[in-house]
Amino acid sequence: MADGKVGSGDGPDDKHYELNSDDYIWSVLTECNDAAFVEDDKWMVHDREYLSFTITSEVLGVYRVAMYVTEDGYLWTNAFSYQYLFNIGEDAAGKIIKYTKENSTEAEYEPYRNSVAGTITEITDEYILVDDSVLCNNPDDGIAYKVLLNDLRISRYVDHGVVEVGDTVQVTFESDLGADNTIADAIYISQAMISGGDVLIPE
Repeated sequence: MADGKVGSGDGPDDKHYELNSDDYIWSVLTECNDAAFVEDDKWMVHDREYLSFTITSEVLGVYRVAMYVTEDGYLWTNAFSYQYLFNIGEDAAGKIIKYTKENSTEAEYEPYRNSVAGTITEITDEYILVDDSVLCNNPDDGIAYKVLLNDLRISRYVDHGVVEVGDTVQVTFESDLGADNTIADAIYISQAMISGGDVLIPE
């Protein structure tokens, strides 16, 4: 987990730490080879107590990907281009969380994904329109973002009605905006609330 960061949440107001060594965590995960793969499109980490890790590894060929370990025994990661969820058990998760808390030093917050927030105004078979006017003092200054549904993670949220027209959401994506504020590589969309100009993700 070279260059790993860990936090108790994903936002700038949460605490963030630098892990001193990741050898023990990998040894615990190695013992979880038989962990059950969980197919649950509606599973959300924010419903649980968890630690979030940012992972960069030349061996795995990944740069600043995410991994969550929850107190109730789940591990979620997008390290391999798609999201994978495993039930590693409360014992293994507890070991990882305990070790991490005891072997990390506090660090500055470093965002590793781009994101936009706003209200879903339209859903088609090809894209979602997200309007951020709700964040503007003058609604006319708002921007409509076209979020393409070319990623299974995003399209499933639409197909299963997790997000609908009228919802306030935050969309996470990896590269820069395309022409006409198009987001071609969204990797996550979640319900959000706007309070005093701040975007809040319900726990």
